[in-house]
Amino acid sequence: RQEKIGSDFRIPVLAVAVGIYLPIELTVPIFIGGMINHFGKKSRSGGSKQKKGLLLASGLITGEALMGILVALPIFITGNKDWWPSIGGLSLVGPIAFIGVILWLYKVVTKK
Repeated sequence: RQEKIGSDFRIPVLAVAVGIYLPIELTVPIFIGGMINHFGKKSRSGGSKQKKGLLLASGLITGEALMGILVALPIFITGNKDWWPSIGGLSLVGPIAFIGVILWLYKVVTKK
C-alpha cells in the first residue's frame, strides 16, 4: 500500500480504467483535457476562471454530441453512409482546429 511506504505518487484508478476501456480516439482528447486542467491549475487562475473553463468545455462536449446527431440524420434518412462530400487536401484542418480549440480553452482558463 502506498500509505505504508509514504509515497506521494498516486495512480488515479478511474483514469487507468478509462484508458484501458476506451479506444485511443477518445483517450487522447481526455488526456489532453487533463493536461489543460493541470496547466490551468498551475497558472493559479481563480475559481471563477476554472468554472468558466468547465462551462466552456461542457458546452463543447454538448455541441459535439448535437453535431453527431445532425450528421447522423442524413445517414438515417438516406441509408447512405457516404453522403458527406469528400474534398481532397483537407487532412490538416481537423488537427489545426483541435489545436486552436485547445489554445482557446487554455486562454479562457488562464486569462487574468
